[in-house]
Amino acid sequence: MTRVAMVLLVFLAGQVVGSDALPIREVTVFKDGHAMVLRSGVMPTNDAGDVTLSELPQPILGTFWAFERQDGAALRSVKAGSVEEPTEVEPGNLQHLLLLSTDEHMTLTLQDASTVTGTLVKVIGGINGTALVQSDTLVAIPMADIRRVHFSDASAAQAREQATVQRNRLTIDLGWERTPGTQADVGMMYIQKGLRWIPSYRVTILDEDTARVELQATLVNELADLQDVSAHLVVGVPAFAFAHTIDPIALQQQVAQLGPYFDRADQTGYAMSNAIMAQTARMAEAGGGRYAGDEIAPPPDVEVGGTESKEDLYVFHVDHLTLAKGERLVVPIATAEVPFEPIYTLTLPVAPPTEAWQYFNTDQQRQIASMLSKPAATHVLRMTNSTEHPFTTAPALIIRDGRPLAQGMMTYTAKTSKVDLEVTKAVDIRVETTQKESTRNHDGLEWNDHTYARLNLEGTAEVTNYKDRRVKLEVTKYVLGIGDGASHDGDVEQVDFYTDLDWSSPDFQWYRWYGWPWWWSRLNGAARITWELDLDPGEHVDLTWQWHYFWG
Repeated sequence: MTRVAMVLLVFLAGQVVGSDALPIREVTVFKDGHAMVLRSGVMPTNDAGDVTLSELPQPILGTFWAFERQDGAALRSVKAGSVEEPTEVEPGNLQHLLLLSTDEHMTLTLQDASTVTGTLVKVIGGINGTALVQSDTLVAIPMADIRRVHFSDASAAQAREQATVQRNRLTIDLGWERTPGTQADVGMMYIQKGLRWIPSYRVTILDEDTARVELQATLVNELADLQDVSAHLVVGVPAFAFAHTIDPIALQQQVAQLGPYFDRADQTGYAMSNAIMAQTARMAEAGGGRYAGDEIAPPPDVEVGGTESKEDLYVFHVDHLTLAKGERLVVPIATAEVPFEPIYTLTLPVAPPTEAWQYFNTDQQRQIASMLSKPAATHVLRMTNSTEHPFTTAPALIIRDGRPLAQGMMTYTAKTSKVDLEVTKAVDIRVETTQKESTRNHDGLEWNDHTYARLNLEGTAEVTNYKDRRVKLEVTKYVLGIGDGASHDGDVEQVDFYTDLDWSSPDFQWYRWYGWPWWWSRLNGAARITWELDLDPGEHVDLTWQWHYFWG
């Protein structure tokens, strides 16, 4: 029986083969899906005293560093390449088996149910070619016509194809001061994409001014098997200038395909910086995501250690982490009781100048009118971060008396700082707003050889507390123009037109619908008016404010 030799190009980058894998000792995990991996251990050496590994990492450019901790040896270089190794390949189908079965006696059943019995002499043209069978005569049979084969000798089932497999190799070249040892203590560190952590909070309201804040981490591992490693979960903004460029040591030009939790951060608004990569997309998939039914539980040997601050980053430590590639893990990280104050906030929408309305189409005018007619107060928990670590940006589930109230978004909050966690819209605080032009002076301003009219306006917000308890209400109103005054000790402050207004808010969408004249921002700025009120049950208050702007 003859065997056909062939070369198979099998690239096994990033996979552990055999027992020559360098153990992972530590991982430092960022929320954007990158992780710094530290591998080290005592490994056997070859005849030249070098350590050869079969696993090639896929680090981002400039982050791969190898080292040695071996007495009498020094690191000289690290080389990535490939070697050919002999192997045996089982036949993949009937035609492949026939290719390996020359000189075997057999009975062939053909497509028309006829049979041919004889000895297979050879196959011409490979799998899709022609089989030559010596029967009473030499018969040529198209391989595609053969449907079944009966072998006279059962040993034909052991047929294997001799092949050559090309495997990647990473060689750590050590310079020895003496005769090379049989083993060496070596290691490497690098930053690679494929391991991330997703934080989430549970905020339980304990009483009228105290809440318990619990942080847990969901780890998504598509990097490598982790066995009893130390994990460091980082809160902060990683700055990897070459995050999308693979280091040449990987012998690859592209990053391995990862799951949906590793989409590029810039596709989900990297400007959020500390926000979780793809968190918005994951929240939108609630109830229907790919992993919606996964049962995730931490193994009993996982231990959450202490915390520490490094430069502008904050680190949570998780010890004895075991997590296979492809697995997910949920582990509690921290819990603390913090003080909070129940606050109701109300932001009154900004209305465009009357003169600009004519430039909006009917649908745009309808959207603006709807926005102006539905201001609503929001119930928030104003929490003081009295813990030893910052709050990170993450979804927060709010619980009271064992029942969920809402899910909001916790934003980054430094120690001792305050954060507003939204609970729900306060429908029992009714708001009605109006605004009108009080006077108009057509010669209000002479500037740059042009006359501009001055329009004086007044707005009113009728606020009523229909709750059965006293509430603290903070009201904010922005106006385009110059603020002149406000009732009820309202604070009027001119603000920067470009930096102090939230242009990403839907309330300002209309601003992009109109080509504003060049003089608008020079003559008219923006003003912010704020009130702090304590409203008793059933109390009604009329807030008024005055402002003006120039129009030419």
